[in-house]
Parts: sequence; C-alpha cells; structure tokens
Amino acid sequence: MPISIPTNIAGISIPGAVNGPLKALYGNKYQLSTYRYPSDLGANPARAHVIRFTIRTPAPQSEQPTQQLGTNFLNAAINIGNIAANTAQSVTSTPTVSGITDAVSKIPQQFQAENVKNVLDALKVLDVVRQDSTTISLYVPDTLNVIYSSGYNELSLTESLGKPYFAAQLGSSVFDYVKGGGGQTDANGIANKVGSDPFVRTIVSQFAQNRLGTSNLPDLALKQIGQAVNEQLQVLFRGVGFRSFQFDFLLSPSSKEEAEQVKAIIKAFKSASAPEINPTAFFSQGMFLKVPDTFNINFFYKGAENKNVHRIGECVLENISVDYAPNGWATFNDGSAVQTRLSLQFKEIVIIDKNKIEEGY
Repeated sequence: MPISIPTNIAGISIPGAVNGPLKALYGNKYQLSTYRYPSDLGANPARAHVIRFTIRTPAPQSEQPTQQLGTNFLNAAINIGNIAANTAQSVTSTPTVSGITDAVSKIPQQFQAENVKNVLDALKVLDVVRQDSTTISLYVPDTLNVIYSSGYNELSLTESLGKPYFAAQLGSSVFDYVKGGGGQTDANGIANKVGSDPFVRTIVSQFAQNRLGTSNLPDLALKQIGQAVNEQLQVLFRGVGFRSFQFDFLLSPSSKEEAEQVKAIIKAFKSASAPEINPTAFFSQGMFLKVPDTFNINFFYKGAENKNVHRIGECVLENISVDYAPNGWATFNDGSAVQTRLSLQFKEIVIIDKNKIEEGY
C-alpha cells in the first residue's frame, strides 16, 4: 500500500509538502504511488545513499498521438479490403490459372503509394507515451558494477575474397616468375617452381575438390610443402550492445509496517515486469499483449542526485527473482517472511555513445 508522507523527520516539523534535502525522495507532483525500504531511508545518516526506481506506464489512450495514426491505418485497411474484393471478383470471373495469376500479380499495383506512405508515417512513431506511476526507494546494494560492451567481428580477407583472389595471385606468381627468369628458363624448372607455389597448389586443389566432392584437399596440398593458409584476419566494429544491471537486496523488515512495504514493493516490481493481455481490442480480443512498464533508475545521496555514480538510461526489467527463505524458512506471527532476497536484472533501452558518456552515463 502507498505510504503516508511523514509530517516530521527527526523531530523537525514539515508543514504541507516535504521540503529540504528529502524533497527529491518524497516529492509527488503527479500523486504517484510511493514505497520505500527501510523506513528510515534518507532520514538516518547511515541510510543517506538511496537508489530510486521510477516505474513508467503508458499514458491513457487519450494522451497518445494515435488519432492520425489510426486514420492512416484505417484508410490502408479499407484499401486492402477493396483490393481483396476486386481480386476475388476477378478470380471468380476468370477461374483459370492464368486468370488467377494475373489477378494476384495486380495486387501490389492496386495498393496505392498514398497508402504505403500512410502506413510508413504511422510507423515512424515507435515509442509509447509514458508517465511516471510509481516510485520505489531502496538502500543502495553492496555491489554496483556496469559493463560497457562493444561488438566486434573477425573477418578473414582470404575467405571473403575467395577463389578470384587466389586465381589472380596464381596468374601474378606465374607471370612474375617467367618475367624475372626465376633462375631457370626450362619447362621442367618452371613447372617445379610453379608447382611448389602455395597459390598454385591451393587454387588447383580447390577446383579438384569441387569436382570430386571431397574436402580438405587444399590443406593437404599445402601441408606437403610445409605451408598453411593465412586467413588475414581483420577486426570490424559492429556496434554496441545494451547495458545490463543487476541489483540484489536483502529485505529484513523490523516492523509490520516495513513488512507491508516489502510485500508492496515486490508486487510493484512483478506487476511492472509483466505484460497485460488486452481483452478489449476492438477486432481481436485476447490476441495481443500490452508491453510491460519501463523504469528510470537514479542514485541519491543526502536527498540530491549523486552525480559521482554513473547514470542509467530508461530500462526494462528482464528478470526478477524472489527468495522468501534465503537463510531458511522463517516467518512472523502473521506468516510474513522474516527475510526476503530480491534480485532485479534490468536492461537499458538506449544506446550509450560518447555523447551519453559525457552526460554521465
């Protein structure tokens, strides 16, 4: 259940809204549901470090920019329906293979460029409009690490260039040998020299391998002269991955109120990570899912954002693990767990580039 905002902290009366260093933790412009653990978080000097999770849910449908988008899709759907009707009529009037083929081939032409543009314009808006719905403030866990990963692939120039590369090298080797004399001009000398050239052996054995349907002939041909193919590996940058974060909390409530907060916090995380079956879709009840909520994650110290810790972009909650008996099963008189281990694994949905790093990410 949402907590009630205290009217005094450490004996200091706070009239009306929370002000001072704790305002960032308790401020509630949109009347959010607010949870925190432990109860003295932020007020106790030993609990000055806070990690806050803000759950972001899709805004009401009326606030989504869907009216024009819906019109675009509706017009396109009507056009598709007309095309289907015309095609069916054509097939019925000419029930032959050529007639059917002709009718089907005309379908792309009938889907006018205007409808294509409408659909593409509608798809440009990819992000759901979201609003903050719940804040959960917890103590900062003992482990905070982040991995910045970049994607690189190995590329073999030898494999990529393939047979044309070997054929060109073969011709070049023979030409250079004959042009330069090679120390020998007789046919046998040239044959021996060319026959021991690794390019010649590789390209000839590859052609033989293709004709015979065997394998490893080029490798065997090179092994006879103590050679091996140089793959000429290169490293190519392919992009960066999304960062992942894991937070582990051991929740040991010391009062009934804290036990209620723990249950509410776990429920809020589970609910935010789950999709919702959409039974009210006009045309297709139950066939689609509303995507789960997203999270903003911030670190605070003494009521202000801690800019000495890396910032985290908007995230999705990939995995949530709840262990109600981390040190053996034990409960209070009402059946609430004495301890609960909560593990949360998040993944950012934004790419961190140099500009983001300059901003503190």
